[in-house]
Amino acid sequence: MSEGKLLPPLTVWLASAMYTFYCGEVTVGRHRDCNIWLHDGQPAVRQLVSRIHAILRFDGTQWRVVDTSRYGRAIRYRSTGFDC
Repeated sequence: MSEGKLLPPLTVWLASAMYTFYCGEVTVGRHRDCNIWLHDGQPAVRQLVSRIHAILRFDGTQWRVVDTSRYGRAIRYRSTGFDC
């Protein structure tokens, strides 16, 4: 991103928790170092969520989701084979 441009904040709701980020890249997953840590502790979470499941990245004009998971991601229970 060029100098002087303001990065739009990214706000993510996870259950009742709200996260707001002002950086250009946000990691989501079950690893403790992720910006959004999915840590239910249930076996299903460990099986369905990768250590770094996705990266939310601002490309200069919009936020994009980059799938870094092992099994892909689903939107409203439908598998997607593309980054969005």
